[in-house]
Amino acid sequence: MAAHKLFDLAETPQPRGSAGRPLSCVSCGLFRNVLSPVMQPWGDGRAGLMVIGDAPGESDDRLGKPWQGSDGAVLRDALSDAGISLERDCVSTNVVNCRLPGTRAPTPHEVACCRVKVVSPAVAQRHPKVILLLGGSATSGVMGSLYPDADDRIGKWRGWAVPVPEWGCWLCPTFHPGYVAREEKHPEVRVIWEQDIRRAVAKLDDPVPKVEDLRSMVTILRTDDEVEAALARVRRRGSPVSFDYESTGLSALVQQLVCASFAQSPNRAYAFMFRDSERVRVAWRDFLADPGVGKISHNLSFEDKWSCVHFGVDDVRWVFDTMQGAHILDNRPGICGLKLQLFMVFGIKPYDTLISPYLKSIDERDLRAPNRIHEFIEKYGEDEALYYCGIDSLGALRLASRQMKQMKREL
Repeated sequence: MAAHKLFDLAETPQPRGSAGRPLSCVSCGLFRNVLSPVMQPWGDGRAGLMVIGDAPGESDDRLGKPWQGSDGAVLRDALSDAGISLERDCVSTNVVNCRLPGTRAPTPHEVACCRVKVVSPAVAQRHPKVILLLGGSATSGVMGSLYPDADDRIGKWRGWAVPVPEWGCWLCPTFHPGYVAREEKHPEVRVIWEQDIRRAVAKLDDPVPKVEDLRSMVTILRTDDEVEAALARVRRRGSPVSFDYESTGLSALVQQLVCASFAQSPNRAYAFMFRDSERVRVAWRDFLADPGVGKISHNLSFEDKWSCVHFGVDDVRWVFDTMQGAHILDNRPGICGLKLQLFMVFGIKPYDTLISPYLKSIDERDLRAPNRIHEFIEKYGEDEALYYCGIDSLGALRLASRQMKQMKREL
C-alpha cells in the first residue's frame, strides 16, 4: 500500500505523449505489481559509462537493482574483459524500470513514461561519456527521443557510435546479453557483441562534436548577381562541391526544379530558387559543365538525370556519391539514407520533419505524379525550403569527406 501512495500523490502538470496521455508512473501503471517500483539507476559510474537495458528481470526486481541475474553475469564478464567494472565504472538503468509481466517487450507509452521519470534525469545528473544500449527496446527507446524513425531492429543499429552533442556523449547500441546467451550455438554473436563493447569503451576518451546551428551556415542567394558571384567563387577555388536539387516530383521529364544548393566548405552552403532567370540558368549550367570542379551528391543518379534533362549537361564530373559510399562501408540494408547517415555519423538530428510530408508524391504508384512542395512554400515560405536544401548539401559534403577518409581517398 505504501508503494501505491507514493505514486498516487497529486502531481504538478505532467508532460504528455503523442496521444495526449500524461507521461507519469500513474499513467504507466507497471509499479503497482512489482516488488521494486521505479528502480533507480545503480552503480558508481566512475568511468562515465551508462548501461541501459530493456527492463528489470526477476532477480533485479527482488534485489532492487539492475543486472542481478544471469544476464547481468554475462554482461559483467564482457565488461571486465574490456577493463570495466559494472559496479564501479558504470551506472546502470533500463528504458522501463519496473518489471514487465511475462516476457513481453515494453510498450512505447511505458518507455515514454520512464524516459521522463528515470532515464532523462539520470543522463542529466550523471553526465555519461558513453551510453551502452543493450537490445532493441533500449535502442529504440533512447534513440527514438532523438531520431523519431528509430526502430528496434538492433541488427541495423549495433556497432555504431552515435554522437549526441546535446548530451555530450556517445550512444553505442549492441545486442542484449540475454540474446547473446541464448545464441550460444552461434559463437560469432558473442564475438561481435564483445567487439561492440570494446569499441564503446574506447569511445570514453573521444570528444563529442559540439552543438551546431546548421541553418546559420546556409546563405540564401536572393539575386542573380549573388548566384553568379557565388558560383564564380567556387569555380575559381576548384575543390569538389556537393550540390542538391529540390523538385516538384521524381520525374525529370515532366516535373520542374524548384531550388538548388551547393557547398564547398563544411561550414558554408548556398541555396537559391530557380526562377525564370536566364542568367542563373547559364551560370548553373556552366558550373555543372566545369571539369575543373568535381561534383558530389547523395544518390547522384537523381542530380545527374535532372542536370542532363534541364540543363543539357550529360558529362558532369562526378567524384563521389555518399549513398554509394555508405553502402560500401557498411552494406546492411536500410542505413544508406542521407538523414540517417548524418544522424549516425555526426549526431545531426532530423531537419526534414516539417517538409518531409510535402516531398512525397500525391500518388506513390505514379512516378510522374507531383509532390506538394509548392504548397509547403506557400505555407512556410521559400526560406524554409532553401534552408532544408542547403543543409542537404552541407551534410553530403561532410559525409563525403568522412567516407573518403575511411576509404583512404582524398577529396
